[in-house]
Amino acid sequence: MLFLLWQNPVQMAAAELFGISQATASRRWMALLPVVEKVLTGHVPDPAEVSAGRIVLVDGTLVTAWG
Repeated sequence: MLFLLWQNPVQMAAAELFGISQATASRRWMALLPVVEKVLTGHVPDPAEVSAGRIVLVDGTLVTAWG
């Protein structure tokens, strides 16, 4: 878990794939994040509504890995 807090393996893999630094991958992700959020806003279901009357298993926690 500490590795995920200190490093961002997804950005590292993307950087390697595109031949850029991890810092550049991070900056590009931060620039695109508002666009992705705007596009997905109407398509993300309400967790309370979707899980009503069901057993829900939570298998992970999202933690910000950049500052």
